[in-house]
Amino acid sequence: MEMKRREFLAKSIAGMKLIGEGTFRDSDEKRDESVRYVLGPGSVDAMVIGFEKIEEVDDFAARLRKAPVAGGEVRALARRAARAA
Repeated sequence: MEMKRREFLAKSIAGMKLIGEGTFRDSDEKRDESVRYVLGPGSVDAMVIGFEKIEEVDDFAARLRKAPVAGGEVRALARRAARAA
């Protein structure tokens, strides 16, 4: 569904299982690719990610900061998330 139409219809898309249910845990390349794939088109409004260790949270946050995001930076996503909370 194209972005403007989705916004008009008040629809949202949540990204889930972004790290391949843990199967990408040992591959930096696959985790980076996953983040780029999800954020690149700018079509995901929220993400649900499960972590087993606090280090995984820090690692994922670092990947988000360096990932290209369609139509803006990760900071714009953070502002949107803060307004929604």
